[in-house]
Amino acid sequence: MLDSTEIAKIAGVSRSTVSKVLNNYPNISAETREKVLEIVRKNNYVPNSNAQALAGKVNSVIGIFIYEKNYEDSIKANQGKNFVYFTDFIDACMKESFIYKHQILVDVIEDEIGEARVETFFKNGSIAGGIFIGLNQESNFIKKLMEKDYKLALIDYRKDLNGHKKNNSTFLINVKDYEGSYEVTKRLIDSGYKKILYIAGDEKKLTGSERKNGYIQCLKDNNIEIQDKLIISSNFKKDDSCFKIKEFLEKNIEFHAVISANDTMAYGFLEIVEELGLKEKFKDIPIWGYDNLKYSFIQGIKTVAPNFSQGAVEAIKSLIVKGYGKETPQKIDVKLIEKLEDYLNS
Repeated sequence: MLDSTEIAKIAGVSRSTVSKVLNNYPNISAETREKVLEIVRKNNYVPNSNAQALAGKVNSVIGIFIYEKNYEDSIKANQGKNFVYFTDFIDACMKESFIYKHQILVDVIEDEIGEARVETFFKNGSIAGGIFIGLNQESNFIKKLMEKDYKLALIDYRKDLNGHKKNNSTFLINVKDYEGSYEVTKRLIDSGYKKILYIAGDEKKLTGSERKNGYIQCLKDNNIEIQDKLIISSNFKKDDSCFKIKEFLEKNIEFHAVISANDTMAYGFLEIVEELGLKEKFKDIPIWGYDNLKYSFIQGIKTVAPNFSQGAVEAIKSLIVKGYGKETPQKIDVKLIEKLEDYLNS
């Protein structure tokens, strides 16, 4: 594909003239404009966003990048329940970005190929900044982007990891995962439940580790023994959790309540209970999830709802509004969906 320098040579004009034509400057003759545009059309030339920025055109595209392996299967399975956590956040970001007349680009990162694609967006100036969600805390790619001083809003990411501190262009927006998990555990304990089964998510993600830590610390604070046999280690996915929940239930270990690190795995618990013919046995057991996915409450799952609108405001403003970002991570509030009134108002 030709670049702007080659376009200029063919048209017999300067590179700056090509730039002015592409950016619709008025002081270009109709003949020159048409000559340049004809060459552009014939060669399917796409102008580099960096060049447009140098010409005074401000980029108004914000990228939302989701870390999710096998996302196509995730979307197809169970009407996309595994993916709803992300789509709710995307929807909130879109509404906020439109207020500032910015557009949203959404992409899913499955592997290194996806990371290379996203890095190209930054290198070419195709986006003004990027919001990342579903991050692995050990991601070298994010560290690489931070070192290049790109504008980043990271959802659920530690402030300091392995000595690598964030720069002035990186903004952290973290959900109150620890607090929400602690409060749910405390409510169950206060209601007389001591043996609480916990279904853990991917602990390489801040979301997974914080939610588990909230559960464990609450048990400690209430002098309740932490039993490893009452903790199922999973990865937030329904298939993996179903396999491990089935293994657990077949051991006949006693428990009186369930906390799942997300609603998706709570769905898995209900599915396996039905498969094993245990619905009557567990019909009165309280089940708590996290993320407030659609229909969770209706299916008997109490849940913790992150304030996605608040998170979207923080993420979008940090990338768009000059001087808005703060040094410490911004915290997204959570709400416990325990009663019908909570659900209707969520």
